[in-house]
Amino acid sequence: MRPWSQPIDPLRDVVLSAVAAAVPLAVVLIVMGWLRKPGYIAALSGLGCCVGLACFIWHMPVHLALLSMGYGAVYALWPIMWIVFAALWLYNLSVETGSSTCCVVGWNTMPPAICECRRSWWPFVSARFWREQQVSARRLQ
Repeated sequence: MRPWSQPIDPLRDVVLSAVAAAVPLAVVLIVMGWLRKPGYIAALSGLGCCVGLACFIWHMPVHLALLSMGYGAVYALWPIMWIVFAALWLYNLSVETGSSTCCVVGWNTMPPAICECRRSWWPFVSARFWREQQVSARRLQ
């Protein structure tokens, strides 16, 4: 396989090259904002625009563009799946130890007179949940 070297200035003008590089972002914003399409459609539109620009403006070989697309998908999904896995593990741990009931009880017994919006109580509920996790972990030892 022959290596491909990326041209820094494919259009022979820095300003035009910068505008060409900003086209996928503009496509995503226009599809989401002006055309009111869902995020996945806007993302796929931006991805298609990126592949088109890479192949036709930057003269990237198509197989490298597709490999880069696959690498980007894996690189983007890895942290998301890591967070989902950690959240599911923490949820299962809280259900097994019984500390999830403490969180639900704490959430449902918040006095509405103190705060009309329960969202501002999340630090207190999470601190109580964390304390119950620590107590449950000590019981398991």
